Amino acid sequence: MKSETKNRLFAILVYLILTCGCLIFVSWIALMSYNNTCLELQEEYLAVHVKSNVNKIENSLNFGKELDKYYGMDELLRDICDSSEAGIDVIVVDKECNPIYVSMENDDAGVATLAAVYNEEYRNQIMDVSDRKHAGTKIKMGKKGSLVFPIFEDNSEPVGYMVIAYDEKELLNNRETDGFNFGSQAVTIVTYVLLIGIIITGFKFFVEPFADQKKWYIRNMLVIIVMAGMLGYIFYMSASFANLQEKVVTENAYMTANYIKDSIDELQGKGLLLADLSSVSNYINNMVVENRSIENIAVVKNFYDTTLTTYSISLPISNGDAFANIAINREYLDEKMQALKLVFGAVFVICLMITFEMTKVAEIITNKLELKKNKETSVGAVGNQIRILSFMTYTAIYTSMPYAAVIMREQHAKVFGFSESVSASLPLTVELLAVMLASLVIQKVYEGTKLSRMTYIVFPILILCNLACGFVNDPGLLIVLRALCGVGFAFLKYWLNSYVAAGSTNDKDIQANFAQLNGGLLGGITVGASLGAVMASAKGYQFNYIFTAVICLAVCVMAVLLMPWKTIDAGRETIKGNENRKNLSFKEICENKNIVKALLLGDVPLNIGLMYVVSFLPVYMSSVGQSEVATSYAYLINGAAGVYLGVLMVRMLKRFTTFKGAVFALFMGAAGILVLVLGSNTGVILLSAAIMGLFDGYGTPTITGHFTGLPGTDNIDKASMLTIYSSVGSAVQIVCPLLYNVLIQPDGKTLYLGIFGICFAAVAFLFYLSLHKAEKTIS
Repeated sequence: MKSETKNRLFAILVYLILTCGCLIFVSWIALMSYNNTCLELQEEYLAVHVKSNVNKIENSLNFGKELDKYYGMDELLRDICDSSEAGIDVIVVDKECNPIYVSMENDDAGVATLAAVYNEEYRNQIMDVSDRKHAGTKIKMGKKGSLVFPIFEDNSEPVGYMVIAYDEKELLNNRETDGFNFGSQAVTIVTYVLLIGIIITGFKFFVEPFADQKKWYIRNMLVIIVMAGMLGYIFYMSASFANLQEKVVTENAYMTANYIKDSIDELQGKGLLLADLSSVSNYINNMVVENRSIENIAVVKNFYDTTLTTYSISLPISNGDAFANIAINREYLDEKMQALKLVFGAVFVICLMITFEMTKVAEIITNKLELKKNKETSVGAVGNQIRILSFMTYTAIYTSMPYAAVIMREQHAKVFGFSESVSASLPLTVELLAVMLASLVIQKVYEGTKLSRMTYIVFPILILCNLACGFVNDPGLLIVLRALCGVGFAFLKYWLNSYVAAGSTNDKDIQANFAQLNGGLLGGITVGASLGAVMASAKGYQFNYIFTAVICLAVCVMAVLLMPWKTIDAGRETIKGNENRKNLSFKEICENKNIVKALLLGDVPLNIGLMYVVSFLPVYMSSVGQSEVATSYAYLINGAAGVYLGVLMVRMLKRFTTFKGAVFALFMGAAGILVLVLGSNTGVILLSAAIMGLFDGYGTPTITGHFTGLPGTDNIDKASMLTIYSSVGSAVQIVCPLLYNVLIQPDGKTLYLGIFGICFAAVAFLFYLSLHKAEKTIS
């Protein structure tokens, strides 16, 4: 009885921690989204002032003035600095990006800002802003942000640039939050956690003991309770931030409107008559275009009684002789709220998957305590641990893995004489090559190492290298670090594969445990990719690497404390002690026809299919005109089909031998490609994504299980086989982006896709013909 009570308490504690973490994450994302809106509007407001002053400079240059001898520049710089209550710095540079005017004091902060301008990489990015339409381009300046405005003379090449440097945090310091601060959020979160905790406790102690455990909603009731609380909290946050977003948009429009009013008053002070205001209509229209919070500005003689409920502002001009009526852009406000709702939707799905995957932590803790009491645990019963380790590590890795190319493109980086596009592809290419090559070495060097000790090798590499990627600015060093991350990733794969092998007593165990590993992998990729996109939009791409390092540290701690290492190490020692056991050598691969056929006809098409969602889907959907929202739905459907339905198929189709299952999976992959021949509408693409998700979720463990159970491999170390299998897969994945790009035709044509789908089906048929004799031998 005490044991049951303890298990229930552990379950309640785990769910409360998950609930608290999810609610904090929702709050953080909401606040980041709000901050981004505030920052965007502040930057637009600054741009309105700067462009006005740049126009004054350009008008003077067209009348014969020279930029490096501009009289009155100090007054212009002072006017720009006074436009914001936050401290901003203004630097005017010539066409070679040498500073000629600065607003900073000669102190440490000013010297640091000036040093950032002299940075060669930053100067190159400034000179890339060579068109009027790119005026106001945002460029990262070390820890600061900056806006760059080219200065033209007679519409020729830029003769200089005006750079506005600012601290993003200072720009946000003056925002209004109506008391919705850290303290109020903390109180709200605690209230929600307590309420959900009371409901969960009541269910665990008074409902679950007497409920039918076979009913799905009873088994998953704790997840349902947590997500219901999450949904309520999301609605609360959405309503709260809707008011804040509306207020900040209105305030920004009011600030810009005041600037326009002052400008018109200044023009009238210089003799411009009210009747001649139409002559400056282009100036007013440009103000509207440059600030998305304003829909329209009209100068009228009559006063209109307006309030914020009509989304308009009326300001007097010329002592009340006329009024500037400013209409707030309701469409922009709705767009911001719609974007926030979509982010909340993505966060809800992410938290749902995290909560669902982490439900087994309480059971793992219980198993660990049972082992401490010297109670036996089956070696084959480690699927929960494998799934959680796989889920968390792949979530960490795929949160940041795709973004090295984006960082390289943002920096316009060129390395080793390659073009920007080729240079941008190098980090991922080098990382995958490192994974493939390191995998071949690791199994030789660390085949006898205990998995508990290997933990201290795997995670320090991933933690330190990803942490370094979060701070490095040199493209060459970034590539080197990604290569080292590839080595760490290879260690991780070998560690997980060894875990599967040590925790399995037969081929059926391997298939079941590998299904769990692959389920965690698919869930981790789905959550990691979605999480990475959300966080990158909120905090920037390099923050994702820091997040990856933090998650890897958490996984390492969890693995050390909660995994049944004695049981696993005992299983690995049993494998090691087998005198007939041996590693799979390259010579043995070539000599064993069944292994060669399984690799070429099973492993190769499997990995081509696995890269569908990474290398093909987003590019194809963009080429046929599908929206980003549709693409995100395709990701979610693909991930959900693979993570949950694919693993369910493995359980439901146990009557299939691994060979029959592999054949079925390969034909499923062909169907997922061929269905695109039916059209390029959203429904067809989502169907294709779902089928390919099933292909991944069901095909990966099935085809892998068939490979490890081939005749003549009984005495070969399964971890060694899985490493070879993974290495071949890594090699295939390197060429998949090129392959899929060739298949994508303009205007949604599907001839190449049809041919490829038929070839995929032909490979599945060859797999059946070539290996059915081996299947009979196994039988």
